[in-house]
Amino acid sequence: MKVELKYNQKYYSGRLDDLIYYFHPGLGKMLARKRPLRMPGSAAKERFGAVSRNLKDLIQNPDYKTDLKIYSELLKEAELISRGASWYQLFTKLMWKMQELLPELDLASLSRQDILDQSLPCRSVKHAVESGLVAMVEGYQRLNNLI
Repeated sequence: MKVELKYNQKYYSGRLDDLIYYFHPGLGKMLARKRPLRMPGSAAKERFGAVSRNLKDLIQNPDYKTDLKIYSELLKEAELISRGASWYQLFTKLMWKMQELLPELDLASLSRQDILDQSLPCRSVKHAVESGLVAMVEGYQRLNNLI
């Protein structure tokens, strides 16, 4: 809903009653929306949160992160993913695909050392491509930095 403010105020950002007010830069207007209801927690949401936190902590090598960024750009050039996709989305997709192939794997408790000790396919982008976790694209062979 479009909002008009009094007293020559240009913008307002915040909550009042059951509405959230904000400025939308794309539209150049003040908008308001209803505050969302607080949904009760569930075991599935807690598990997904635990997996997400663990996946975020897995990448300790900045070179691996750089490899994911390069691979993401290679996929964008080959038009296999959309322009808005990021390296982290690619990483999470890779990890969830790996869990599909190895159901005994628990992403919530997986550690970097486990990945290296068990030689899991996500240890490098090159191994992930060769294992079929992500799409094959020209130039992936040089992306061999370990997680």
